[in-house]
Amino acid sequence: MLIIAHRGASAYATENTLSAFKLAEAMNASGIELDVRLTMDGVPVVFHDVFLNRVTNGKGKVKSKTLAEVKKLKVRGVEKIPTLKEVLEKTKIPLFVEVKESEDVHKVLEVCKNFKKRVSIISFHSDVLVKAKKNGFATVLVSIAGLTAIQRAADLKASSLFCFKGF
Repeated sequence: MLIIAHRGASAYATENTLSAFKLAEAMNASGIELDVRLTMDGVPVVFHDVFLNRVTNGKGKVKSKTLAEVKKLKVRGVEKIPTLKEVLEKTKIPLFVEVKESEDVHKVLEVCKNFKKRVSIISFHSDVLVKAKKNGFATVLVSIAGLTAIQRAADLKASSLFCFKGF
């Protein structure tokens, strides 16, 4: 059985932070799922939401800020938002990198290119998975559970399927 730490050990540390990822490793997780968005200047940062408001002292969209602006913010008042590159360099276990926006895939793949052995690209977006697969990455489709999700994953030749019950 694989145990994938969603946004790191997010039940015990702030989601998508280096602390959450290090704790997931210490807890012997099989891998870490994390979310990636691009800053205004095209740098992939590890952050789930479109807007900064929920977990940081900032406001507005991640993509409306430069990396320098994002790095001034604190997640839950404690930690900085990490870049994808920082996470790749400071972790050792498999990473499941969720590309939130289709147009961000090229930058994400570029940052991850030297880590293909331990990075799987995950997305709800089929075009992201097609591009990742063409670039030699394992891929994971994220979808609402059901037979159509299974067929879609098969059609995309995804390595895995993460599914959840729809609401």
